[in-house]
Amino acid sequence: MGKLHKYSAGEGSSVALGQVGCEYLDTDTAATSSLIVAITFLEDSTFDTLTPEDTSLYMGEASGLGNDVEQDTFPKGITIYGRWTAVELETGRAVGYLG
Repeated sequence: MGKLHKYSAGEGSSVALGQVGCEYLDTDTAATSSLIVAITFLEDSTFDTLTPEDTSLYMGEASGLGNDVEQDTFPKGITIYGRWTAVELETGRAVGYLG
């Protein structure tokens, strides 16, 4: 995993878009060592773990503000954006982009 350092304005935008690298995610692989800023689903997938970096912004069941995304199925081909510190799939395959 690359270390973050001071970036120019353009480079900083690239980091926010996940251009630090990526991790392949499946039911045997959990991403817990890096900040994930986007997830693209390669198959219909569900989460076992999806931990937001800032839980005060989390719109899940724990906050009382909406549905628990860990109960939802995310279809193949879509990308979701956020800032997660731990991601583990229950079913499916995905690519997690580091930021």
